[in-house]
Amino acid sequence: GAPSLFHLTKDPKELKDLWGNASASVGARLLLDPMWILRQWNVEWKKAQWGNAASVSSRFAADLGE
Repeated sequence: GAPSLFHLTKDPKELKDLWGNASASVGARLLLDPMWILRQWNVEWKKAQWGNAASVSSRFAADLGE
């Protein structure tokens, strides 16, 4: 199914799904991009070397040959 996206400060009961709303597109990318990076590399993820998926270190690119 499609993801759901909620603004928990303004909507703590998660009643208004913002997924697909143009005003929430940047926030959605900020959340989903790191999740997909981590999901793709989950088994091999080296947190001590690569850092958090939301803020990878330069070593992440170097280890992947970029």
